[in-house]
Order: sequence, then structure tokens, then C-alpha cells
Amino acid sequence: MLTLFRSVCNHDWKGKPSNSLNAIGTGTREELLVLQDADIERWQAEDIANENEAREIDNESEDDISLHAAPITKWEETGAVEMDERRDGLRDFFRRTEDGDYWSIAYHILEL
Repeated sequence: MLTLFRSVCNHDWKGKPSNSLNAIGTGTREELLVLQDADIERWQAEDIANENEAREIDNESEDDISLHAAPITKWEETGAVEMDERRDGLRDFFRRTEDGDYWSIAYHILEL
């Protein structure tokens, strides 16, 4: 049986890591690639919403209305990048934040 996993690695500005591994689903390779794309769309939408919420909070503390940042509409506007496609359609992502933190997300298909 093939299983799709998402691994997430975060490092704060001090280099302290935190890692997670989540099983996304099981099925054929083709079914898992569809699940991967749906999972990516979901967390990218959540990431955009979180970034926009953080910008709104920052904007509330600013007195100068000209400093207000426009809402993010595309995930790439968060400063993240998708790495070149890996083997068999699996995908990787990377982002470094302004405060020095960074994270990476990678998808893996394993036979259990």
C-alpha cells in the first residue's frame, strides 16, 4: 500500500528545529499526487490568510495610513518558493521569514 506523507521542518532564528511528519492518505501513485495538490492548495490558502491577518495587526499599530500593506492574493507573495519538481511529481517548498525563521515542506510517497 502506498502512503503520502508531508514532512515539515521549521527552524527559528536561533537555529532550533521542530519537525513534523503527517500521513495525508493512501492509494495509487496517481491518487496520491491528486491528494498532494489538494493538500498544497489548502495549506497555501491558510498561509495567505495568516499572512494577511498578521499584516492587518501590524497595520493597526501604524499611524501612517500609507504604510498599510496591500493584502496578499498569491502564495508566492509570502516570499516562499517552490523548489524544482522532484522525482515522480512530488513537490518541495521553502520560505525564509523576515525575522530569520525558515521552514521547508516536502512530500514523500512510501510503500508500507
